[in-house]
Amino acid sequence: MIIHSYENSQRADTCIDYLKSSDKIKNVKKLFLLPIPSSRDKRTILGTTVNIFDVFDAAEPMSLIVGYGLSDEFLDAAEECGCGAFDVSRDEDFLLENAELTALATLGIILTSTKKSPVDTKIGVVGYGRIGKRLCRHLLFQGSRVRVYTSTEDIRLDLCECGIETLESCAEAD
Repeated sequence: MIIHSYENSQRADTCIDYLKSSDKIKNVKKLFLLPIPSSRDKRTILGTTVNIFDVFDAAEPMSLIVGYGLSDEFLDAAEECGCGAFDVSRDEDFLLENAELTALATLGIILTSTKKSPVDTKIGVVGYGRIGKRLCRHLLFQGSRVRVYTSTEDIRLDLCECGIETLESCAEAD
């Protein structure tokens, strides 16, 4: 299989590893990996001046174009040209793997940007979705005191039962 990547990063490597471990690239001859996210304006590939639809010029049957946040228009055009398109932003398993990678990167930034020990830090996490859950787990494992800001009352109650301080909004913070 030939892989054309418009991005070289750990996210791209994670995406390729995820695809290889799934049935999504079975029988694929060419894989086109767009950046994560793929486009801000739905027209150009992020970080380039290349029109996102120009990918179809190099694609052929048995090709798969993989991106993040691909428009319905793009997905329809892929089907019309006879190649496949897969939007990882619509795949929960990928989103969970990406959330873990983002949480670990955030933890790395936190640990390298201060001289304090994790035990001596109190860190606020805004939101308790895919990334927030993973980041909290890592911070708690490091011994940090964690405060979660979330507007969802059920989540606040569950976290309080686990001993995690919660607030409804950042405006309540001291």
